Amino acid sequence: MTTIDRLTGAGGVALAVGTAIGIGTGIAKEFVDHTVVSPALTAVTSCSLASLLLLVMGLPAWYAVQAHRAGKLGAVSFVMMFLGLAGLELGTEAMYGYVAPALYARPGNADLAEESALDMISTGFAAYGLTTMVLEMLGLLLFGIAIIRAKVFPRWVGWAVALSPIAIFVVPFEAVSIGLLLCAIGYCGVLMARGSVRLPQPQTSHPELVG
Repeated sequence: MTTIDRLTGAGGVALAVGTAIGIGTGIAKEFVDHTVVSPALTAVTSCSLASLLLLVMGLPAWYAVQAHRAGKLGAVSFVMMFLGLAGLELGTEAMYGYVAPALYARPGNADLAEESALDMISTGFAAYGLTTMVLEMLGLLLFGIAIIRAKVFPRWVGWAVALSPIAIFVVPFEAVSIGLLLCAIGYCGVLMARGSVRLPQPQTSHPELVG
């Protein structure tokens, strides 16, 4: 096994472990109060950050094994998805999990704990959140299409990725959509970790023997 295969496999492990932690964290979040500082919230936020960091580290390998067939659409959509995920999810998780609950507890800040209230506290932050959200959602949609066209992974993976931005905005299907997206990414990670999907090997030409 070459060094590049080991790196691809390590990226697959990062995706598989990251999505597994992410699914568990997503379930745990349903039972934690996000407006009050508590050991439970700190633990869930820490696990969520670990999950997101592993995903961010594994995403380049996920793209790399498809790059030769994903074309320009794959390259552009991957950059959009990566920047959106890192900027929106990873960039704000610590703030909402560690800083925001302490901010809510201060006198006069109780109203900030209401849904979306903190997002509107600053025009700059609202613009940042909107920009990174558009990058992530549009990146997922286009990258899912690129996966389907590349045919490196099963088509259902591409559909799960492409449709996730649409389903996320439909409240009854939000949690299911996120879970399916994580399962699709985790499945790709397992294939990469096992070596079932690798970077294409360069073909070497052998000079003909002259008799």
